[in-house]
Amino acid sequence: MLLERLERYEEAAEALEESLACARRLGDDYGEGIILSHLGNLHEHTDAPHAIACHERSLDVGVRLGSPLLRHTAHCNIGYARLTLGQPGLALRHFEECLAIVGAGDEGDWQSQSQSRIGLVRALRALGRGGAAVRECAIVLERAVSRADGFTEGLARHEHGLLLRAEGRTDEALDEWRRAYACLDGTDAKVLPELRALLGRAV
Repeated sequence: MLLERLERYEEAAEALEESLACARRLGDDYGEGIILSHLGNLHEHTDAPHAIACHERSLDVGVRLGSPLLRHTAHCNIGYARLTLGQPGLALRHFEECLAIVGAGDEGDWQSQSQSRIGLVRALRALGRGGAAVRECAIVLERAVSRADGFTEGLARHEHGLLLRAEGRTDEALDEWRRAYACLDGTDAKVLPELRALLGRAV
């Protein structure tokens, strides 16, 4: 993970492959599933199809072991990789499966649910299903605010701003993006460069 942070992706992949071989020698199936997930996340930087293949192998392990965590993580990661490839229809099915695993109500695991719901909003928006995207975005935003989860709130406000812009409500969109930036500034959120560009064009 340190090598990945340093963008030394080839060395990071070598270390993970060594870990994977070690897990297999030890018969550590769960560890194998976790390492495959990390490999998939690593390859998302450079090769989304390869990343999906790793996540699918991790999903197979999760199904075999009956692990909700491995299954959810794999579906969520595959969904985001499908979005990267411009395949929102395929992504949508994975995010829906995520919510079926972790629970869609207030009682569900919030961290897993929030990741899934943000992905779901992005997939619906990309598919042109604005009404459904707005409804899902309102759910995740309300729950993030109630939990004082500023990071998820920022991601939701960014998405809400994009949905408002699609409706021609530019001033409201800019307000949401400003609030999103205030939530996410100083974090490692991947949407920050886009937010800066959106706000920069308005200044």
